Amino acid sequence: MPQKSRIKLTQEEFDNSTIPFNHVAIELLRVEKDATTPSGIKYGFLEDTQWEDDEDGKANTHPADITQVVGTVVKVPDRLWFDVNAQDGMLWDTDMELLVGDIVWFNVIESANANEVHINTSSGINGGKIIRIIPYQDVYVAKRLMQYPMIRDKYIGGIDDYTKVVCLNGYCLLEQVEMPRLSKYDITPKGIFEDRGVVKYLGTPNRRYQGDKYSDDIDVKVGDAVFLRPGYRPFPLERVKYNSTFDGGKQYWCVQRRRIIFAI
Repeated sequence: MPQKSRIKLTQEEFDNSTIPFNHVAIELLRVEKDATTPSGIKYGFLEDTQWEDDEDGKANTHPADITQVVGTVVKVPDRLWFDVNAQDGMLWDTDMELLVGDIVWFNVIESANANEVHINTSSGINGGKIIRIIPYQDVYVAKRLMQYPMIRDKYIGGIDDYTKVVCLNGYCLLEQVEMPRLSKYDITPKGIFEDRGVVKYLGTPNRRYQGDKYSDDIDVKVGDAVFLRPGYRPFPLERVKYNSTFDGGKQYWCVQRRRIIFAI
């Protein structure tokens, strides 16, 4: 596993810096090595640790299970750039909806491989701030204080304080649907359907995609039961329940509207 690119800056240097276009700067609320369960049991790891499989070929804990995918937005781009013929722009045409101070959830792979900025302060993680530069298109959802713009300079208190949910990049959050039991005597866990869900949170549809076969034109509203296109496998907003922070440990499928085939 290659080491991250880490840059040390002063707060003033960071404030005067410009982030890459189509990216957002996110301050982590916690680093992987400090991960704990809700009961306080520490299970984190050093980000640059080399992981090996157990004897049965499966690791008990995978780095992606505890890689940090939630943080506070500290810098946003002036605009997003989309061109249907440009491969280095956004993959879809959408609005830049984030505000500094939003709490956001983002892509685990981008988080694990992101460039980092370290700022020494008297507060924050281990006496400093750790900021990851994440592509805007890989940020799924934000929580925002209702009284914005009277936002606090620093994240304080619980994530539940951020009560307005803003789904980004055409994504929606689906409540997972459990498979039914065969009878009232059946106590065997049946798992979760991966081809459907119930819309809990819904954002603005994307206007256009680089691929002409994609569209967000389907009519979907909160509360709809939706079914996903054959062959598409949804991914959870947060991989494991014991490390979930969005909604008290509740798990959601994170799905772009273009992946929905019909709603009822």
